[in-house]
Amino acid sequence: MFRIPDPLRVITAFGNFCVGAVNVTYERYVFKRRTQESGERFETFLSEVRRLARSCEFGAVEESMIRDRIVIGIRD
Repeated sequence: MFRIPDPLRVITAFGNFCVGAVNVTYERYVFKRRTQESGERFETFLSEVRRLARSCEFGAVEESMIRDRIVIGIRD
């Protein structure tokens, strides 16, 4: 007998297959290479740095890592 799969199980399995595991080392590399682009507003740079930090698993030092990235990566 054919059984129709639960849609939530199918969506979850598909998401797990497509998304895969996060490579923390690579995510930190991308985070540490991010600098403010020429003509980029500070608010845009800050929001992008915060977004990148979410996947780096910095834990309790996340805010200090963001601060350091701002100090090192800001143009003006």
